[in-house]
Amino acid sequence: MLERRLNLAAPSRREAIQLSLVLWTAVVCVIAPAVLIAGQVTSVGEFLSLITGAITALLFATLLYGLTHIVSGRPLWFAIPMGLVGLSVTAILQMIGDYAGQYLLHAIFAEHRMPDTSPQAVALTTVIYWALSACNIVLFWISATSRRLRDSEAELAHAQISALQAQINMLRMQLNPHFMCNSLNTVSSLILEGRHAEANRMAEQLADFLRGVMDVEGDEVRLRNELATIESYIDVEAMRFGSRLHVEVDAADEVRDAAVPNFILQPLVENALKYGVEAVTGPVSLRLSARRDARDLMLVVENRAEQPGAVATGRGVVTAGHGIGLNNTRARLHMLFGDRGVLETREQEGGFRATIRIPFNALAPAQDPGAAAREDLAMQR
Repeated sequence: MLERRLNLAAPSRREAIQLSLVLWTAVVCVIAPAVLIAGQVTSVGEFLSLITGAITALLFATLLYGLTHIVSGRPLWFAIPMGLVGLSVTAILQMIGDYAGQYLLHAIFAEHRMPDTSPQAVALTTVIYWALSACNIVLFWISATSRRLRDSEAELAHAQISALQAQINMLRMQLNPHFMCNSLNTVSSLILEGRHAEANRMAEQLADFLRGVMDVEGDEVRLRNELATIESYIDVEAMRFGSRLHVEVDAADEVRDAAVPNFILQPLVENALKYGVEAVTGPVSLRLSARRDARDLMLVVENRAEQPGAVATGRGVVTAGHGIGLNNTRARLHMLFGDRGVLETREQEGGFRATIRIPFNALAPAQDPGAAAREDLAMQR
């Protein structure tokens, strides 16, 4: 059985000093007006005794800082008794320092009254200092715990960003092997058939697409540049399908400068081609559209067989394979946009539709790290 330990973190030295100053300044600000109103302060020395008492208590508070380091992470059977003993010793030293200060003030200011040294007064003073010292340690613990939580949240956010970047790199560096193999096989077939011009054109399109993918930096790009890469990807795939595939891209000028996550459309288009075109023998239309809906940007990828019944139920964009691409896309949207990042999929007559909804945000030219690469790709096409 694991031994239970005291999870009491210690703050930094600077934080400990600041917290102790705040605590004892607050104590003086509360006590001073009370004793003044009660008429218990009748001389300068008696007023100064309030200040000296707080100063000596603040000096001995350094023991509390050391105590937190001693008991932190220790077994409870050791930490709790040690903590109580440390608090008691600190309270006693603070009481002694308070009384010593009052005796010194009495020697300097003859009118200053001697402190009450009765056992009851000494015990009451010690208990008060014990309670205030306990409050001081609680402040240490709250501050350190809060800082630790902030650090944990920062580490978690960094891990999420790293995971997201890794996902983007995976899309960039590990493209679907079937896509690469199919493209190269198509090029090889065209060469064997003597269609050298078509083979050369497809090889150039494949090179343009890969160059555009590798050159892109940053987590988001303009929609126009995302569409340029996706259209290049479709051009390569279209060489395999020939006239069976009809592609339409509909994006108004007002949304083409909108910010979108890198390669957010690629998994949807890949599914649409793999399960909506390869799975049938007749003509199929693939449509990409983008429009603004109030504060949101709507991105739609849909495929539709031109011959009734050509697409089998359960295939296409909606349930491609095991849904890994769709699940990753949903997780990525949620990570980036929270509840405002949504991927909806549904079956429609003769095909399927996937709709992405994200907040609309127009990018300024300097905000798109991959703009130049994508613009070059668009011009080459």
